[in-house]
Amino acid sequence: MYYLGGKVKTLKQVKDRATEDDRILISNMECNGYKRIITNTNSWKWIAPLEDNDIVLDFNKKEKNI
Repeated sequence: MYYLGGKVKTLKQVKDRATEDDRILISNMECNGYKRIITNTNSWKWIAPLEDNDIVLDFNKKEKNI
């Protein structure tokens, strides 16, 4: 799977920043054996498990002065 940008977090990082809203996410990660997740940064909020063979592309719009 290819992702156009996003922030990758490990289970430990999610636990370290955890709020009450993260309770279900942490439970799902632990129960399903997800080591990492990705949260998109280019549209509506979306979180998915990140597998070892997934690729996150650097998707920064940079304007060039001509």
